[in-house]
Order: sequence, then C-alpha cells, then structure tokens
Amino acid sequence: MDLNLQEKPGVICDALLMAQNSTPILYTILREQDAEGQDYCSHTAFTLKQNLVNVGGYTGKVCVRAKVLCLSPESSTEALEAAVSPMHYPLSYRLAGTQHMEALLQSLVIVLLGFRSLLSDQLGCEVLNLLTAQQYEIFSKSLHKNRELFVHGLPGSGNTIMAMKIMEKIRNVFHCEEQRILYVCENQPLRNFIK
Repeated sequence: MDLNLQEKPGVICDALLMAQNSTPILYTILREQDAEGQDYCSHTAFTLKQNLVNVGGYTGKVCVRAKVLCLSPESSTEALEAAVSPMHYPLSYRLAGTQHMEALLQSLVIVLLGFRSLLSDQLGCEVLNLLTAQQYEIFSKSLHKNRELFVHGLPGSGNTIMAMKIMEKIRNVFHCEEQRILYVCENQPLRNFIK
C-alpha cells in the first residue's frame, strides 16, 4: 500500500499484524540497526491509523502500534525489545470481537484499493478514489474533451453516483443549464430520484 510517505533506505518491508483481542502492530523490518528506524515505524503506523479512519471509514477505537525488527547479525534481543512502541493503549483499543475485526478489515481493503487522483480532487468526491487505473484514464481524458459522456456497467457498481457527479461537474465547467443535460435511465424510480 502506498501511504504517500518518503521511502527510507534500509527498510526491507513493513508488515501489519492484526489479531483478535490485540491491537494491530506494524512491524518495520530493517537490514541493519538504525537510530531513526523507530521514528520511521511510528510515523508510518500513525499515518496508517489516520488512513484507516479518514479514508477507510473505520469508526471504532483504533491504534496501530509500531515495532522495529532488525535482520543484521549484530542486533541483539535487548535492541529489539527496546524497539517496541513505548505507547500503551487501554484494553478498549483491542479488537475485541469478530465484528470489530471485520470492520477494520473492510477499512483496510478500502485503504489498500484506494488512491488519490486529480479527478477525485477536482470533483470533490470520495467515490472516485476507488476507480481502477483504466477507469481513471477513461474519465480523466473524456471529461475535459467531451460534453457527451456515456456511463454504463453492472447494477450496483456505482454508475448512478458516477453519472450524477459527472453531470454536476459538466454543468459547473461548461455552465450548462439543467435543460441542456440529457440523462437516460431505464429505471423510472431512479430516474425520478435523479431528476
């Protein structure tokens, strides 16, 4: 996942461990012991926590503890123990049951699959953060070139929301009156709702 943070040399990977009756732990695995490793890990864990809430929509109490592991032969057990995040959280921050775990996993999936796009910022619509790369390319090229746009897809895939946002944007960019926008929908109750 890309958290839009600066890369740190020497980091092999970051791994998130989530288990029931525990708080999530972010492990940062370093090639060699590094004095700035704990700061990097703590900052990454905090950014991940913010994304789970702000982007993923998780509403429960959540923390992501940080722990640094070093693979160099010089590292000792004492150094690894000292690398555990010094912050202690109340028991209420633990993933107490299946419901909390599933809600956090859903938020994590949204964060994993989401990305910020110029188009999303222009429309001011969070829905567009979950476009595939191909969908983003089609919309970003088409929206500024054409006043006519066709949106189609499987039921429940976000066609209506996408069409509403695009109509709103076209109306604002091209200063169109409502009568100049044609919206064709085979579902009469949905059409009436949009109207």
